Amino acid sequence: MPARIKLLRSATPGAVPASLESGQIAINEADGKLFWRRTDDAIIALDLNIAAQVDQAIAGLVSSAPAALDTLQELAAALGNDANFASTITNALAGKVPSTRTISASGLATGGGNLSSDRTISVPAASQAEAEAGTDNSKAMTPLRVAQAVAAFVPDGVPPVRQIQASGLATGGGDLSADRTITVPSASQAEAEAGADNAKAMTALRTAQAIVAHGNAKYQPIPSSSSYPVGTLILALKNNSGGVNDGASIAGSNLRRAVFGFDSTSGAFAMDTSAGNLPGTWMNVSGHQISQLTAGQPRGAGYFVRTA
Repeated sequence: MPARIKLLRSATPGAVPASLESGQIAINEADGKLFWRRTDDAIIALDLNIAAQVDQAIAGLVSSAPAALDTLQELAAALGNDANFASTITNALAGKVPSTRTISASGLATGGGNLSSDRTISVPAASQAEAEAGTDNSKAMTPLRVAQAVAAFVPDGVPPVRQIQASGLATGGGDLSADRTITVPSASQAEAEAGADNAKAMTALRTAQAIVAHGNAKYQPIPSSSSYPVGTLILALKNNSGGVNDGASIAGSNLRRAVFGFDSTSGAFAMDTSAGNLPGTWMNVSGHQISQLTAGQPRGAGYFVRTA
């Protein structure tokens, strides 16, 4: 025969009726709890205030979480609704470098350190004074400082746009962005003897060739003693002591015109020194010093030009 269920009552809060037997149920009217004694004599208590228990459980779960994160929906949204949030975070962390990683600076750079905080790498720039002095080896140069150093170390330098011009008989030239050549063309013998080209320069050889070509005879007559205009070139003898240097002036009274004649006795050409002194002032253009003509003196005669 099945056992009867006996329902007992209690009005003391939290109290279990002492007469509760195995298989019996008791209700505590004071705090709304239901008690049941099992066959092993253990008492099972059930709080009939379910709503309060649920609220208490929820409060324990939320544990003073902020209002924006006290529901599962809000938590899911905060996690980006990512069902694999743990893997996502693990993979993201795997791509990060540790804060102990060090950034070092060397050479002209200074600063650095580990990544536990922001770091600055600095490359100091030279001042104008340092650039112009050229002695500091710890700072970098900017284009401005290089230009200032060039100006300081090459004060006579010129910009490459500076022009080298050629005119007259000269040709060529240009700016200094490259090597330039200035050319002065010289006349050929044919051009010198023709005397028609006005775009080329004459050398000493070409001048001599032109004189010979344009002269009336191979040898020109020596001016007579009565025609010594300024500019006359003659071969003269120095008849006083001392010497006259090349390019120096001498009074004509110290010079005599040199005349060559034939000596019938010796059968050779000889210099006649009987001509009279020269007038005016003359310049030695022989290329060397002229001394008084004496025996054994090879430089007693030379070329002179009248200057006054």
